[in-house]
Amino acid sequence: MDVLQNLIHQTAFFNGTMDWRSYVMILVAFLFLYLAIKKGYEPLLLVPIAMGMLLVNIYPQIMEEGGLLSYFFKLDEWSVLPSLIFLGVGAMTDFAPLIANPKSFLLGAAAQFGIFAAYILAIVMGFNGEAAAAISIIGGADGPTSIFLAGKLGQTDLMGPIAVAAYSYMSLVPIIQPPIMKLFTTEKERKIKMAQLLWRLPLGVCGAAFLYFSGRAPERLDRVFGNRAVRFLSAISYNFYIWHQFLAVKLKEFHIPAYVSEFPQMSEGRAWQTKYTLLCFAAAFLLSAALTYLVEKPAGRALLRLRARKEKV
Repeated sequence: MDVLQNLIHQTAFFNGTMDWRSYVMILVAFLFLYLAIKKGYEPLLLVPIAMGMLLVNIYPQIMEEGGLLSYFFKLDEWSVLPSLIFLGVGAMTDFAPLIANPKSFLLGAAAQFGIFAAYILAIVMGFNGEAAAAISIIGGADGPTSIFLAGKLGQTDLMGPIAVAAYSYMSLVPIIQPPIMKLFTTEKERKIKMAQLLWRLPLGVCGAAFLYFSGRAPERLDRVFGNRAVRFLSAISYNFYIWHQFLAVKLKEFHIPAYVSEFPQMSEGRAWQTKYTLLCFAAAFLLSAALTYLVEKPAGRALLRLRARKEKV
């Protein structure tokens, strides 16, 4: 009980350090908590931001030398926390849309416009070059990058406002995006279900790991690559490579499997993609095996016999 009373009497409400700006920031913090918890707008961003705003405005001593948040501030200056945040955000990010549609990576170039626009606006508003550069990164990146650059440029006084601005605009994406999407897309396009071929990256990683570790054990390569199954697959591999692309195009032209939209890989869902992939694989496998063992190999043996006869003559 004594500890609770001590905590209450240490607040800015009792020691007279609370002014109207602190009340405004506390209201903003509660607004962030409402948007994060009730509306589900970027809770991983807004909840920590709101809690930090409440702490520094209710317990201002927490930012003084030796206070809890002063140590976090030092870690920000040393770029430790931004790096950890980058690691956590990267581990939690869903890269499926980018993997399935790599050209969307070019959308990142739009960030450059935001950086230059924010820089010019900051200069016009009277900030010096380094402060404007620290502010400008808000236009093209999220919180960790903004905090990192502000620390590198020595703009520690602006680090708090920059972090709040960067994280806040990222969390407002669910509010900003819908009207823009309605402006540039039709209702039919917005109803397309963006199913992703999520198995490509895991299979690629597993294949690369298999080749790497096989190469680390040369004495076992003969067991891995010298059996009949692998020799059969290696014999038909080139034909498979050539014909699978042709068959994939033709199957889609003839609506096999059946579909109705212009972009079935997006609108028909994963079930259609699975059928289409398996059908392409089976057709290419059978055709390449037939061409290899019924055409190429007999023709090759015939040519060798013909050459041997000419050499005897």
